[in-house]
Order: sequence, then C-alpha cells, then structure tokens
Amino acid sequence: MPWSPDRLAAPRIARVSEPELLSSSDPADVVGSDDGRSARSPRVVALTTALIAVVVLGVGGWWGGDQWQRHRTSARDAHTAAVTFALLAGSFTTNVSNPAEQEAAWSVILVNTSPGRVQVVSASWGGVPVAKAAQTSLAPHESAIIDFPGVFDCATDGTTTALTLPKVRLRLRAPDGTVTEQGVPVLNRGVWDTTVFGACSQVASSVANEVFPTGDVVTQLVGRVLLVSIVLLNQGPSVSGATSVTFAADGFAAAITPSTVPPIAPGAKVAVEIRVTVSDCAVAPTGQIDGVVLSPTGGFGADTSLVRALDRLVAVSCPH
Repeated sequence: MPWSPDRLAAPRIARVSEPELLSSSDPADVVGSDDGRSARSPRVVALTTALIAVVVLGVGGWWGGDQWQRHRTSARDAHTAAVTFALLAGSFTTNVSNPAEQEAAWSVILVNTSPGRVQVVSASWGGVPVAKAAQTSLAPHESAIIDFPGVFDCATDGTTTALTLPKVRLRLRAPDGTVTEQGVPVLNRGVWDTTVFGACSQVASSVANEVFPTGDVVTQLVGRVLLVSIVLLNQGPSVSGATSVTFAADGFAAAITPSTVPPIAPGAKVAVEIRVTVSDCAVAPTGQIDGVVLSPTGGFGADTSLVRALDRLVAVSCPH
C-alpha cells in the first residue's frame, strides 16, 4: 500500500459524554430515588382541599344550626305554661234550709306539665274563684293538692241525679313572665258524677217522704158537685219539692185547686180543694175508687167517708 502522511496521524478516540443531572424539587422525581412515598398529582391535592373545606363548612353549619335550634326551643319553653287539673275526692252536706242546694268539698291535684316553672295566678271552678290555688308555684312535673268548697243544686222532684261538670279556667305565668288564661279539662270526672249522684239521690229520697195529707177528708155535696177538701203537710225537716195532686175514681171527673202544690217549708200546710162530678153513670156506681193521689209521695186511698160521699153524688146525678 502506498505511504500517506495521514497514516502517521494519531488514532481518533470516541468521546464519552458526562452524566447529565436531572433537577427536581421533589426527590421522588430523581431517577432511582425511592423514599417510600408515592407521588401525588395536582388533581388529588385539589380534591383533598375541597373535601376539607366542605367538612369544615358542614361542621360549622351543624354547630350553628344546633345552637339556633336550642335557642329557639329555650325561648319556646320559656313562653310555655301548662297545668293539669284532676279531681281526687268529693263530699257533700245537705243544706237543711234548702235541700236543693248541696254544700260540697272538693280535693284536686295540680300538675305542671310544662318544661319550666309555672305560677298559678288564679283559678276558677264553675266561675267561682278557687282562692287556695292562687299564687301556687310549680317546678316542672311538680304537683300540689288543693282543697276548696263548692255548691251545686239538685232537683227536689227527684229528676236530677246528674249535673253538668263545672268548667275550670286557670291564669298561668310562664317562666318568661307571660300570663295566659286558658280553659283546662277536668280529669277524673268520675269523682264529680259519683258525688252528685249520691247527693241528688238522697234529696229525691227525702222529698219522696215529706208531704202527706193531715187530718180527715172533708166532703160537702152541693147539687151535683161533691167538694172534697184535704190539707197537705210537709212532715220533713227541709223545704219540700213540688207535689202534684190527682183524683182517681172510675166514672168520675175532678177539677183540683191547686193541682200542683209548690215547695213548702217544714211544718207548713197547704189546703187543696177537689170538685168531683159524675162522668159516666154506668161505671160510677161500681167502678174502682183510688182516692187522692200525690206525686211523688203516693197519696192515700179512699176511706169510708169518701166512698159514701161519692155514692150520694151518684144518687143525685144519675137517673134511677
């Protein structure tokens, strides 16, 4: 091979490049680096931040709402006043001078059913003040027993053994000072019904045995009219009820004055006149004669003198 100057030059050696460093703010991004942590993407960081914000707002809203609800409940409780009224016992005493009027004694229990302390400013039973109940102060669920007198009327004719339950009204002061008046139902009304029934039944029984005829029956024949005179006496210890008077005899008619005797005082007397005429000549001679009938006492039957007087009336009134 021919010689060339280039062949005397030094052989060419390939250059090896120096290592290139990769810079990163996070050591985890360095090639070969591994410290046990995983890389977090920007999206994950954003979602985490948003979730924390929502939780914080939710907790704050719950706390604020709970506080508002507590405040609202507290304000409502401070304005609330509720007291129940329940009968415990009842008794009565008959008024001797007026048996229709019963003097009663009642026992009731008041219970505070509201969440705060309540004061009973005033109370009334059937429109009549209950003095002992006024100014009673009750803590929540606390109770107080009150005794008070009352009056109710029974019919003297024995027709009343039940009466309408009186209405109760209470004026109550709530914890915030508000005063309200309200109608309150009467609980355990069986005490009322039992007491009234016992009192009015006793009055009816007493009245039924008070008014009776006294003395003899007086008769006088005037033409074709027989005048029958009787006197009714109140033999009881109290004012009587009204007493009706009738005359019962087959074949006869009667006009009575007065036909209803009004209530009379103990020991008092009332004269009654009965004008009897023959209404049926075929029946009167042999018909049944019951005589004077009083209601509710039952009256009395015809005596011998009355039967003879009616026979004389038939004799002058009916053709032979």
